[in-house]
Amino acid sequence: MNIYIVISDNGWYAKNILQRFPNYKGIDRFPWPLSHEDFQELSKKITINMKEMEEKDINGLFCDDYDYACRYKELCDLLNINAVIYMCKICSDAFSDNQIKEIEGEEYIFLGYEYVMKDASYSCIIQEKHLIDKIKKISLNENGLFRSIADAQEFVSLRKIANKKNNGNGFELGEDGVDFYIIALFKCK
Repeated sequence: MNIYIVISDNGWYAKNILQRFPNYKGIDRFPWPLSHEDFQELSKKITINMKEMEEKDINGLFCDDYDYACRYKELCDLLNINAVIYMCKICSDAFSDNQIKEIEGEEYIFLGYEYVMKDASYSCIIQEKHLIDKIKKISLNENGLFRSIADAQEFVSLRKIANKKNNGNGFELGEDGVDFYIIALFKCK
């Protein structure tokens, strides 16, 4: 199943992340950037189904409705909010880099792999990689993401070691595969 998220570089948090990590194209920026006030402003300019948009307003979660993500991005465009739609694949243990080639094409550009909290509100690359690098440095690609599924899996293993070594300090709580996922991240064209 494909899941989607609309991400913006607008907002204080996103600008702070991009100042520290200028090439980062992952999810830990500003997901679903429209506010209730934005929807109200838009309803003065165009006819939109306010109830549908506000009911589906996801507040940082992934969405399985591509049409909704497209409508949401169009609304961002109307308010001059820089936003993009990402398609994400949750990677199981059986996932391989070869599957990326099957997905890439006219619709999607592969950006890399990310290790994220299941509600898309937290990237372990951004928030914890500096702690993992003390054990072993895993390099990232030009998008600030893992190059391969093997690199992402190694990061997960090193995260467990670093978490134990630091007594949990600096790490978000949760269980691998339940609260955190490796995702393959694609930009929708």
